Amino acid sequence: MENKNGLIAFALVGLAAGAVTYYLLGTDQGRKKLKRTNCQIKELTKTIESLTKSQKKKAEKMVKSAQSDIESFNKKTKEVGRQVLDKAADATADLAKKVEKI
Repeated sequence: MENKNGLIAFALVGLAAGAVTYYLLGTDQGRKKLKRTNCQIKELTKTIESLTKSQKKKAEKMVKSAQSDIESFNKKTKEVGRQVLDKAADATADLAKKVEKI
C-alpha cells in the first residue's frame, strides 16, 4: 500500500512540475513571467552586490579606525609606563641619597 501511495505522490509531483514547466516555457504569458522573474533576480543580485561592497568598505574603515585607536593606546601606555619608571627611578635615587646620609 505504501508503494502505491508513494508512486501516486511521485506522479502528482511530476505532473505538477510538468504543468509549471509547460506554463513557463510553452505559453506566451508564462515566458513573459519567466523573463520578468529573471530580470528581477538580476536586479536583486546587483542590489546585493552593491550592498556587499558598501558594507565591506564600511567594515574596512572600522578596522582601520580600530587599528589606529589601538596604536594610539599603545603609544600612550608606553609613555605613561616610562613616566612611572622615571618617577620610580627618581624616588629610588632620592631614597638612596637619604640612606647614604644616615
